[in-house]
Amino acid sequence: MKKLTAFFLALVLVCSLVALTSCAPETAAQLMADSYDKLENLDSLEAEMSVDMNISSNGVSIEVPMQYYIKAASLKTDPTFSADVSLTMMGETMNMDLYMGGGYIYASVLGQNMKIPADSEDADDYNALNELTGLTKELPAEQLAEAEIVQNEDGSRKFTIQIDQATFDQLYKDFAESITESAAGLGVSFDVSVSDAEVTVTVNSEGYISVYRMSCNMTLTEETSGTATEVALDTTVTFKNPGTAVTVTPPAGYQDYPEIPSM
Repeated sequence: MKKLTAFFLALVLVCSLVALTSCAPETAAQLMADSYDKLENLDSLEAEMSVDMNISSNGVSIEVPMQYYIKAASLKTDPTFSADVSLTMMGETMNMDLYMGGGYIYASVLGQNMKIPADSEDADDYNALNELTGLTKELPAEQLAEAEIVQNEDGSRKFTIQIDQATFDQLYKDFAESITESAAGLGVSFDVSVSDAEVTVTVNSEGYISVYRMSCNMTLTEETSGTATEVALDTTVTFKNPGTAVTVTPPAGYQDYPEIPSM
């Protein structure tokens, strides 16, 4: 009888532990891990991305907003994407239409058409899909320990965290380097410091990341002169109906785009 009583007590204890665990409030780390896993397992996606920069130096300030509209498919086998990109600076807007497929990136820029081998260094400047993935990084669990989840009226949940320079470098190093490398091509080198970096992630009612926003202030100090340039950066990626199949359509006549030799 004692053994039977002990067995039932043990069974009740185990069931209680399972019930208590299942009722435990979801943490931001769990929400991040689960939603990012769903994002990485998408075979296609549709997204809008904004990259807004305010660049200030020597008392002069310039606004540089960029807008991307991206469709991508076959992400698990042979990725392909199409993208409409616009950049505005000093009142002038430059539009760019991009398509990747069959080992090439096809670009139409300022009325000029070209195709570039997708595995070449030159293609990096036109790979909008890499830009998107470079700005939607999984946040480390240890950074989310104190983050609070906010429940929105539409059933979505979100959290916001501040990240330090080391974490920023770990997550967004490629994006930061893309900014400084452009200047390096002109013979200018910068030291980069980051402050006020903040990330907000919104997860929809189906468990998919729907909005990923990252903002920060960057100080680029020119190594030779010591001149500092301040960059206020605000990026937002909005996923459209994540989990829904997306079809990518190539632009008309893309097969006739002339190939640009790799430099």
